[in-house]
Amino acid sequence: MPQHPQYTNSPSRNLEKLFELLNKLVEFGIFHEEIYNSIDSIMAELYPSAEEKYFIEERGDEDDEEEFDVGIPTPSVSTLFGFIDSDEEEQFIQDLRNTIAHCMHSNTWNTDGASDKILELRDIEYYRMHTYLEEDTATKNKYEYSDKTIWFPRDINPVRTGIYEISSLNYQNAKHAGYAYWNGEKWYNSKILLKDCIDQKRTKANEELWGGYCWRGFLKQQPD
Repeated sequence: MPQHPQYTNSPSRNLEKLFELLNKLVEFGIFHEEIYNSIDSIMAELYPSAEEKYFIEERGDEDDEEEFDVGIPTPSVSTLFGFIDSDEEEQFIQDLRNTIAHCMHSNTWNTDGASDKILELRDIEYYRMHTYLEEDTATKNKYEYSDKTIWFPRDINPVRTGIYEISSLNYQNAKHAGYAYWNGEKWYNSKILLKDCIDQKRTKANEELWGGYCWRGFLKQQPD
């Protein structure tokens, strides 16, 4: 019996992870590459307004819309994702997960009626019940292009007190894993969300017990 899915709090990251899985299954010959076309077709049926936006962009100023659209291929799922509204992103990911599962078990490339079956499976509250915080996407997007220091190894501590971006990996292969407060002598437990790190009580109970972090900071003071 299948277990409950586990989605991250980032729809774009979920999209990436689902395709990482799918690509590996095709790479090892568990699925035929035709599965991509079936998935694209079903998802386009589920999101006709997004597909139309895609056609309009591809069509440009062509006069004969119907004739021109015939020559435009169905958008890939990754392309289609770029044309949906932001409030549809979570539902899009649940639909994609269920579409992949449907194609895995249907034993046919015929997609007739498949979108209706996916619609019956929609349950956005169930999706949200099984979402976990993997990254602080709002903060990352806000500060993505801000100038930052290099990553420092855990045996070098910051000079100034404050909150720093941290990684649990080696500084040479660092990857954002949240935020932690340095009080000038000790680190406090890291938080995924910057807001949680700001609100954290600087008590002994919240002190990091297992050493430090690989870290980096901003070169300039950041606005709130």
